[in-house]
Amino acid sequence: MKVYRAVGMVHLKVYNGNLMLSEKWMSKINRETIFEASNPNIDHIVLCSWGGSITLEVYDWLTTHNVALTIVDEHGNVHAEHIPPKFISAVTKSKQILLPENKKLELASTLILQKIKGQQDNLNWAYENNLLKQSVQLDTNFDGASIDELRIFEAVQSKTYWGNLAQIQMKFNRPKKVPSSEWHFVGSRTSIKTNSPKKAITPFHAILNYIYTLTSTRIKRCLVDYRVDPSLPIMHALNAYRSSLVYDLIEPIRPMIDKKLLTSLQKDNSLYARVEHFIYSDGVCLLDPDYANLWHNRILNKELDKQIETIVQAYVQALKDYR
Repeated sequence: MKVYRAVGMVHLKVYNGNLMLSEKWMSKINRETIFEASNPNIDHIVLCSWGGSITLEVYDWLTTHNVALTIVDEHGNVHAEHIPPKFISAVTKSKQILLPENKKLELASTLILQKIKGQQDNLNWAYENNLLKQSVQLDTNFDGASIDELRIFEAVQSKTYWGNLAQIQMKFNRPKKVPSSEWHFVGSRTSIKTNSPKKAITPFHAILNYIYTLTSTRIKRCLVDYRVDPSLPIMHALNAYRSSLVYDLIEPIRPMIDKKLLTSLQKDNSLYARVEHFIYSDGVCLLDPDYANLWHNRILNKELDKQIETIVQAYVQALKDYR
């Protein structure tokens, strides 16, 4: 999948049949890119945008040329998204709807157990690299008989996982410029601002939210390419305002992303970052747009796309096998 990433103040318009994208961020970025109608050579445009404009003609152009558009706000949340409409097979959709609870439990437990195994590997790695002071063991054996039991099981393991990672120290190039004591640790996955992961108060989780969000858009695009309805879940609650199946399928990928972030920031027995890469606003930690763009190349790559496609293909095959 060919992805173009733009940051800062972004403007999109159609001129002479071509898509014109201009982006500007302080004195760091000032560029214009043209995607020609005859050969767009792009599958997905991601805007980490703090403002700008999009003309109505842009959406027609994106649909015509089968290009997805995702706009991510400064908190790492999807502000707007355009996935080119494709025909979703009526047979596939009916199988998604009629999938029995025992089959959903089988699929969901496989995803969750893969996730917990990945989390255990991360905890082992953190201990071996002196980021954690003691070894931690998660429960990787689930013997429940319902989705509700699986949700509780997963929540307990995640609480242990994040409770331990929260203790890992973060160090900065200019310690006196750090605006909050919260920044000196990975910190809780739950923000005190929202009682959820949204609006992170620490740099680690600000980066993680951003990467998780962009990964979810790639999973959604992959599902649409396979003519699967991304709104019909197997574990997460059905929600008219989100693509719940995406949140099911991202589960085993989350610890892979966690690990890549941990290894990227690791320096000796702590994590290390530059304070100027983050913005402190009313207790919330935001990514500098230029720094956010850096993480596309570090983590959001062909290897991740391959992992996403493998998980989506396994789900699609399970639907095909269901009679």
